[in-house]
Amino acid sequence: MVQEQTADYGNLNSDNSIFGIPYFARSFSDALQILLSVASEANTSKYSVFTPNVHHVYLIQKNEKFRQAYQSCSISLLDGMPLVWACKLFAKKKVHKISGSDIFVRLFKGAIKQGLRVYLLGGAPGVAEKAANILLEANGEKELVSTYSPPFGFENSMLENQKIIDDINRFSPNLLFVAFGAPKQELWINDNISRIGVKVAIGVGGSFDFVVGVQKRAPVFIQNLGFEWLFRLLCDPKRLWKRYLITNTFFIWLVAREAIKQMICRKATRGKCL
Repeated sequence: MVQEQTADYGNLNSDNSIFGIPYFARSFSDALQILLSVASEANTSKYSVFTPNVHHVYLIQKNEKFRQAYQSCSISLLDGMPLVWACKLFAKKKVHKISGSDIFVRLFKGAIKQGLRVYLLGGAPGVAEKAANILLEANGEKELVSTYSPPFGFENSMLENQKIIDDINRFSPNLLFVAFGAPKQELWINDNISRIGVKVAIGVGGSFDFVVGVQKRAPVFIQNLGFEWLFRLLCDPKRLWKRYLITNTFFIWLVAREAIKQMICRKATRGKCL
């Protein structure tokens, strides 16, 4: 039985920020516990959850609406070792990689175990439903899950967008997983969370594809080395080469600029002390 209680978690990003992106500095288990607790509470604020990576860092510098969406999000989980390393280097804080794909699977299973309702939005036709069936396994309760894959260009149709919102509200989920890819999923969540009856809405990118096997995910040791992007590039070079060339180069420039800035500040500080 779901406990009906409320809790005040305060600012989950705790005023942490790296290259304009706020982030949650606690562990995977902390994030999982908090989000399941929020999703199960009877009276609580709505939580929007984003999972930034290097691509998001690039987009936030170029897209003002995307930047505003990040400033409004409730919790931002670092999805990528390069961002984790940058936080440790510049902020001197112990932070953890919490990928959208990993938190999706654990949140889904944890929610079903607690009897919470889950909605999967996005992906190619049939992929979200297949992903749900795989995660439900043999003993899952299918009535706790609903899915929908909107047609291409739906964001330009007020009627289609209203159809999505109406369907979500009819189902009344505790958790909403949105798999449109960035920046579309973050912008959609930010624009529509006030209109949908859901406690937690989280952008999960290609997570449905990973569960179904449409896309391969890098082995864990490659993820930990920070080369998941390279694995994905080798799997899909035609689609991803330009994105990684631009975003990775931009990220390296940001890191170099910040390193030089901090070096100059340290030298200036030492000079004042002499």
